[in-house]
Amino acid sequence: KAQDMQLMEKEKMMKQIVEMLPLVQEQFFREFLLGNYPNEEHIRNRLDFLKIPMEDGGHICVMAIKINDFDANAPEINVADSYLVSYSLKNIISSFSSKKQKIFPVQISGGEFAAIYFHTGGMDVKEDMINTAVETINEVNARLNRNITIGISKGSREFVELPLLYKQSLKALNTRFYNNNPMILFEDIED
Repeated sequence: KAQDMQLMEKEKMMKQIVEMLPLVQEQFFREFLLGNYPNEEHIRNRLDFLKIPMEDGGHICVMAIKINDFDANAPEINVADSYLVSYSLKNIISSFSSKKQKIFPVQISGGEFAAIYFHTGGMDVKEDMINTAVETINEVNARLNRNITIGISKGSREFVELPLLYKQSLKALNTRFYNNNPMILFEDIED
């Protein structure tokens, strides 16, 4: 009888995890971007469990996204509006997913986000990624009346390099030289 109760409890928990899958995926990606999963087998197991489609031969890059003046305006924004902006921004980012590109948004902190970009559709990766970044900037401005800045990493075919790609996108984002440009590519600032 105790075993049956444990089995029922486990089934109930698994059902909850499935219902919350987007949040659990985001939590995994946040931890991964911050370097918490160094073991490739551990990463693959998580990807499978969380139903994150990773096609071999795909191209990966990371966009670091910052809502400009978020910290300066934070005291004036009520909690509900803050969550609404976060949710809306993640929806805008996700809306650019298609058959040849999957984009997973991750909120890092209040006004800081990352977009993990998987491209599987041909040779025009850089152009598609730049177009996605420009469209994201325009949509956020039009729909949320916010300005954002995006730093874009170099690309890789190795999923385990996500933490490195995230660092590259942050370095591009935080570059002062291009401070009036809403989009900075790491390859443009690389020494």
